[in-house]
Formats: sequence, structure tokens, C-alpha cells
Amino acid sequence: MSAPLAIGAIGAVAALAALAALGAARGRRGSRSWTQRDAEKAGADWQGVNSPDDVSAAALVWRYDSAYPADRLLGLMPSTSRRGWSEWLWQENAMRTEDVMGGSVEDDLEDQWIGPFKDWWLSTPEEEPIVLVEDAAGRPEGIWDGWHRAAVSIVMGGPGATLPVFVGRRRG
Repeated sequence: MSAPLAIGAIGAVAALAALAALGAARGRRGSRSWTQRDAEKAGADWQGVNSPDDVSAAALVWRYDSAYPADRLLGLMPSTSRRGWSEWLWQENAMRTEDVMGGSVEDDLEDQWIGPFKDWWLSTPEEEPIVLVEDAAGRPEGIWDGWHRAAVSIVMGGPGATLPVFVGRRRG
């Protein structure tokens, strides 16, 4: 199962629980900056949720990058294109709008799942960095948490979009 498909398998209840936990963490974080320790904790919390699953969070060197170029993530989707990310995001929108919210993709964008999610993410991305694994050369290898946030940044963030990322790099 590919990583994006695995996200759908997590289910709405798990996703809502994860968002609640992150909301609680945000409240504790206050206005301070993210640290390496925060990155290490996020890696440990999300390890194994998606691929790569052949490495433990403890084996990675962690950092926080407040402006990771969204285009660097293009190769994580099988199509390696912005179009592939867009197609996946709109499939996710349809599923979440219909199955979770009981709505329709015929509704106005703001009444679909993607509308409020996009508005929240693009207005305050620093509140919830994605969790990314890079290979030893620094190439993105997989997202442990944040596929939807990455997709919104890539598809709707505009040229030169960046996003906050907890990066775990494999050791050389």
C-alpha cells in the first residue's frame, strides 16, 4: 500500500485524535520556536505511521526547518508531479467531504473538507510542521505525518511555497 493510501486507512477517528493531541501540544508550545528536541519527539510520535518503516526515529538526526521548499517533496508521489499531488488531494477531499462530513463535492469549496483545511494550513502552517524522513544525501524519502498539509502547500501554496518541517535525516 502506498503512503498516501495508508493515510486514508488511518480513518477519521484516528485523524481527529491526532489533531486533538497536536492542538494540546500547540497550547503547551505557546510562542516559542520549535527545537531539535521537538523534532525528535515528533519523529518518535509518528514513526511507523507511513513509510519509510525500515528506520527508527532514534536512528535519525533531527532538525526543524521553518521554510522547507515544497517542490522538494514532488518526488514522493508516484507521478512525481504537481498534477499527481493535485489529483490525490482532490480524491482525498471527495472522500473526506462525503464520508466524514456527509457533504458533497458539488458544495461550495468552503463547505467541503478542503476549504477549511486549506484556510487553516496556509494561514498558520508553523503550528503543525510535517514530519519528513530524508536519506543520507538529504533527499526526501517519506512523510511520517503531514501528507495532506504537504499536498495543500504544493497544490495551493503558489510558486516558491515553503512549509515547516521536522526533518529526520539518515546518518551517512
